[in-house]
Amino acid sequence: LAIARKLETSENGDENAPGCMEDFVQESKQGIEQIFSYFKEQYNKLTWAESWEIAMTRLPPLRWIPEYTFEKFQYDLTAGLIVGGMLIPQSMAYAALAGLPAINGLYTGFSPLIVYCFLGVSRQMGIGPVALISSVVAQGIPACSKVCIFANRTFVDPYPICPLSKSECTKPAVLDFNPDYQNMASTVALMTGFIMVVMAPLLGWFMNFVPSPVIMGFTTGGGLIIALSQLKDIFGYKVSKDNLQSGLGDLFSHFDQTQGITCTMGLLAAAFLFVARKLGQGRILWWKAPVPKWLKQVADYCFTRSHH
Repeated sequence: LAIARKLETSENGDENAPGCMEDFVQESKQGIEQIFSYFKEQYNKLTWAESWEIAMTRLPPLRWIPEYTFEKFQYDLTAGLIVGGMLIPQSMAYAALAGLPAINGLYTGFSPLIVYCFLGVSRQMGIGPVALISSVVAQGIPACSKVCIFANRTFVDPYPICPLSKSECTKPAVLDFNPDYQNMASTVALMTGFIMVVMAPLLGWFMNFVPSPVIMGFTTGGGLIIALSQLKDIFGYKVSKDNLQSGLGDLFSHFDQTQGITCTMGLLAAAFLFVARKLGQGRILWWKAPVPKWLKQVADYCFTRSHH
């Protein structure tokens, strides 16, 4: 409070403003020195046993590697093969949703698992990209994910009117991924990781003050954005995904351009997933009904495999 009052006095043009700024700098230095001296004092009080306990808490492999057996390795190998088999197509799909090459999805799918193996404490937590984050990245980067590139690797980014097919490129240009878009996506990933590492001690405490309606609104909005990004593949024509209003406007204004076969297959696939999910929950559409156990298991399996 004293520092704030001095800053306010200096901003109001007090004749003692230079002295106030000097006092502010001096008190800031004293505060920093007190913080460092506190941590130094706590560090000097640590015993070897306490230091080892902290290290085992921060690096879980120090705890479970001495107890690791060949039997556990067999279980981990089986689990790793199953997760890897599901993660490969899933991470490639998330890369496509973010507007990036499939290889970027494989990098972001396996790298977090390798790092979390040495730093994580949960054996059940899933680490890696998700559909919501991928869609937010695609929406937040002000560039086209694909552009018309010439033989000498020159291109012009026509954002926000981005080309969707090869026919929109004038020969000899070809439709390919935008290098600038990939650089922006990498920068966003690095900045996000840096902020999460630096703010790790505070993020968990801070999330306690975020109300449930905010979290529900965020997830619901993300679901709508993901659904909006898939409409162009279902109806067969371009639908804007910049915001919900323009997307719905494009959907209804170009409804006469709907590709019949594409739309029919997409709607049938969506209906199959909906019915399979309800059967897996023991329901026939919206009504509870005695669903045979074998049918429930088959429907649940089909919905899970189709979802991934």
